[in-house]
Amino acid sequence: MTDNLAVAEAAAPAAVFTAIAMIDDDLQPLTFKRVPEDQRAAVMELLKDADVLEDLAARGMNSEAVAADPDAAIDALTDPALELGLAYAKMRDVSETTQVLIERRRTMRQIASSIRSGGGCEVIELGPDDSLTDIARFDLVFIDYYLDEKSADGSRAEAIAGQVRDRKEGSQQIVLMSTKEGVRAIRAEFRKIARIEAASFAFVSKMDLDEDWKVKAHLEMLARGMQHSGALGEYIDAVKKGAKAAAKALAATVDDLDIGDFAYIQRIALHADGHPLGDYLSWLLSSQLTAMAFETDLRTQQAAVDRMEFADGPLSPTEPSVAVAALYHNALFARNLGPLGGHPRAEVGSEFADVPFVQLGDVFLNEDRSRSVVVLSPDCDLAFSTHGRPPERDLGVILLFGDPNAVTEPAAKDTDSSTEGLLHGAEVYRIDWRFNTFRTVRLGELTNFLVEEGFDLTNRDRLRPIYSLKLQQELSSHLTRVGPPGNAADRSSYEEQDTVSLP
Repeated sequence: MTDNLAVAEAAAPAAVFTAIAMIDDDLQPLTFKRVPEDQRAAVMELLKDADVLEDLAARGMNSEAVAADPDAAIDALTDPALELGLAYAKMRDVSETTQVLIERRRTMRQIASSIRSGGGCEVIELGPDDSLTDIARFDLVFIDYYLDEKSADGSRAEAIAGQVRDRKEGSQQIVLMSTKEGVRAIRAEFRKIARIEAASFAFVSKMDLDEDWKVKAHLEMLARGMQHSGALGEYIDAVKKGAKAAAKALAATVDDLDIGDFAYIQRIALHADGHPLGDYLSWLLSSQLTAMAFETDLRTQQAAVDRMEFADGPLSPTEPSVAVAALYHNALFARNLGPLGGHPRAEVGSEFADVPFVQLGDVFLNEDRSRSVVVLSPDCDLAFSTHGRPPERDLGVILLFGDPNAVTEPAAKDTDSSTEGLLHGAEVYRIDWRFNTFRTVRLGELTNFLVEEGFDLTNRDRLRPIYSLKLQQELSSHLTRVGPPGNAADRSSYEEQDTVSLP
């Protein structure tokens, strides 16, 4: 704990805020209105118990005060400065719901106290029914996702966040918070429904605010993010504008191509080696779209973002949002290449129709996504055409096997390389490759082999060249490494060394 606190204190200068607002139903004083009606009499009777009265006396409430104001009495049990006492323990026997409400409010009061201490500023505690008239004066506005125990979703929080957004001034940040970790996965949807700018939004789990050092660390990160929100907002707006303009310009470019242009493009697209025209066109046009969207007016806003530095990442473990995972998946993989089959120009029944047309980096997974395999043979070996360059059926296709794992799971000790950022639905994977699993299969037998191994051939992704070549080179270096002779027991100790001397 001491080390963690030291890290948090050394990470950055103390967060500088003038005022912070927290909106949570558990920040409202606990009253009998929230106690189930059929349990109120029992709770009221419990407040007459001698042990309970002694507990309340330690909280500054004598028996007369308890009798005069029972609402204040049960709220006194939520004081975060004192331990939960006998009154809390005995409450379970008469009203488990009230016991839960006491614990929840005490937790939120503790979080608010830690934020007040860590932020060194005014912290106001609001309920969902309180006025938002002066909400614009707060630098940070924390909003709980479920704003009462009856909430089935975050619709009320979305509405309140929208009201805060409408009153926003300057670089105010809205911070969504929740005890339930599932909310983290839908934070992007929340932000979009509430129409909050991405640069003005953050999420934090209440579970990550259970100690003062964590609260301090989060406030410092939010402070660093706030100073960048303006530039990030301008960059995001420029990306949106540039993407729309680029899409329009690309459509105009495609309209300008005539049949002669397509014939010329095919001629320079390694047509003789069998490269399909459609695949080449998609690469050419996507490069044009990227150039028009990101290599023109956006450079000005990019320069401002280039100067940014987030000195430290989140101190609490978190997996990336689906949006971030999608970005990395698209950067790593060419997606939805369709089923494995013959060459696109091979006619049904022809001598080449049964030879699979694969390329470097093709990745296949089995149905439950527990195994993966990637093709690592050079494209120049795999290439063939329906005329001029027949396929080599006996060509040994290099395959490497791996295990898709959730990004939150640690990699196995025998993992040699990993490919991060594989997205399937809302789940983010990492493929852990083991070089000792590689093997070669004849090109003419490849389809049957993959089917027998249980891989799904109905669709595939393909590692983009920079990543497939990197993996290919890593495998090559592994296979051609210098190693002394020795038994299996000795081998691992040799391989763990940075250098190996020849005998």
